[in-house]
Amino acid sequence: MKKILITGGTGFIGSYLVRELTEKKSVHVRLFLRDTSNLKRLKDIKSKNIEYFKGDFHNFDDINKSLKGIDTFIHLAAILGRGKKDDYQAFNVEVSKKFLNFAIKNKVKKIIYLSTIAVMGGTEQAYIYKEDDDPRPRTLYGKSKWEVEQYITHLVEAFGMNATIIRAPAVYGPEDNFDRGFIRIIDLVARNKYLPVGNLKNLMSLIYIDNLVDAILTVSENQRANGRIYFVADREILTTGETYKIICKNLGVPGSRFCMPKHLILPVERSIELAAKIFKFIPWYPENYISDITSNYACSIKKINAELKWSPKISTQDGLEKTIQWYKSLYMTR
Repeated sequence: MKKILITGGTGFIGSYLVRELTEKKSVHVRLFLRDTSNLKRLKDIKSKNIEYFKGDFHNFDDINKSLKGIDTFIHLAAILGRGKKDDYQAFNVEVSKKFLNFAIKNKVKKIIYLSTIAVMGGTEQAYIYKEDDDPRPRTLYGKSKWEVEQYITHLVEAFGMNATIIRAPAVYGPEDNFDRGFIRIIDLVARNKYLPVGNLKNLMSLIYIDNLVDAILTVSENQRANGRIYFVADREILTTGETYKIICKNLGVPGSRFCMPKHLILPVERSIELAAKIFKFIPWYPENYISDITSNYACSIKKINAELKWSPKISTQDGLEKTIQWYKSLYMTR
């Protein structure tokens, strides 16, 4: 029986992955949990092939013990969106390095690291990223993920570590968190509180949650993925405006006829972020939010399709429809 350790297993992405894996009789799943971890997303899992390992992410001994006897390590846990520089460094970077080092010590056969398209930094001009493009992250989150990617590349080259890096764009789907993520935009549009910014012509890749989980499973089962970096995404690459129209249509709302010019709102964002650095507070929105939603963050999935024969099974249109149907069923009871 294959033993898999997952960090971030109680989160949005992790819970979907755990459900899928626990349906396989040949797999035993071990989840690395904090004492404060919320298991509500996993309450419907009845499988006996799941183990809850409680530990401290900053404790060497706990990390080492959690990797004992593990065949595959899938690292999803990360600080997202909002946080201080020290927090990103301490968790996203240092904790990841500890797990990777102990994975080598415990002779883990396969490692999958979930990274992000944010490592690329976005472009002003229309562009579709490929794996051999040079990363230029702008945000603390993107920089922390890129640092871990470089460390993994070093371990692969120096020690022959069997690792695969998956770069995902914005992930969406039912059960996402209302306080952040793509569902937050859907919620604001539904309540007529979302004001589009820019010309809405920038390209943006998305990935439906089921497509992402399917990609992770494909990588976990394919030896050709060893030492590789892959972008994964829905097949369609839409403009921000096209995505906005799909959301409005499925919500049954007209949407805004006015778009805030980027050059008017960007100085406000920069002033807030400068003040946050001076007075040491965390802004109420993700870092570089305006820049990110008006930049091009699109990626090609030709490499993973060619090498692993992976392609997304659910279209962006269908994925957004399923997500909004879930949102509507929940919103009516809120």
